Amino acid sequence: DTLSGSVNVTKLPGINPSRIAFTPNGKKAYVGSRRGTAPTPDINDNLVVVLNADPTSQGFNQEIGRVLVGRAASSRPGLLVSGSGKFVFVANAVPAAGAAPAETTLSVINTDRDTVVATIPLDGIPGNMGIVRVEEHGH
Repeated sequence: DTLSGSVNVTKLPGINPSRIAFTPNGKKAYVGSRRGTAPTPDINDNLVVVLNADPTSQGFNQEIGRVLVGRAASSRPGLLVSGSGKFVFVANAVPAAGAAPAETTLSVINTDRDTVVATIPLDGIPGNMGIVRVEEHGH
């Protein structure tokens, strides 16, 4: 809680949280996790838990949604909120195994509706993500 300087603990049953990203306005937090319900124990659904991060609201620190975004193997999902706060990007990756090709995608979550609005196929296993500001210089 940045207003009081205190630390609040939120328990999220049934998930294994690994990454967190906040919208620029500080009203929502997106927590990346793997949900262990897939048919095989080493491949799981990627899950993003949405929390109310606004300390001035009645539902502060409460879960307000869950979004299934893809599958992942041993690594945790990469997670990034766009600079505008309108989208959350989640990297999903299951490496190739035998004859099965790798499953690598980037899920795009609309933060107004907290739903996946696009799934973008990727070449290669995604890693860490960051935002780069690109400015036009009239060229």
